[in-house]
Amino acid sequence: MNNSNYGSLSEEIFLKPIPGIIEKYVAGSDGHIYSYPSGKPITEKSIPIRLADCNNGRYFIVGICNHGDIKHHCVHKLICLAFHGEKPFQNACVRHLDGNWSNNKPNNLMWGSYSENEDDKRRHGRALIGEKHWKSKTNSQ
Repeated sequence: MNNSNYGSLSEEIFLKPIPGIIEKYVAGSDGHIYSYPSGKPITEKSIPIRLADCNNGRYFIVGICNHGDIKHHCVHKLICLAFHGEKPFQNACVRHLDGNWSNNKPNNLMWGSYSENEDDKRRHGRALIGEKHWKSKTNSQ
């Protein structure tokens, strides 16, 4: 069943428009961003934009080109926008519910506060506290 505005690549992958981003780019339910080569979202099969690492290899980014001007966006933010709507409040951030920052599927993403995001990190063992913090000092014997 196809519940997206723009169609699907297969029975499992649905494509949704991304609010505030030109029509040529769409978000996939598989956690990837797709581009229509000629900017026609309905008539051509979409192809994936190549993902690139940023933030020391932590988050995936894509370059979105609008009239020759390229801006880089984090994939998880674009997926959250497409599938969960605009930020519910000004300082909202995207939470990765399973603690896996490379899992950008819509069911793993949710808008939340920075406090909720930090609680998630503690629950998943990813918080930089104690010996994990880069400024921590250990006592050597």
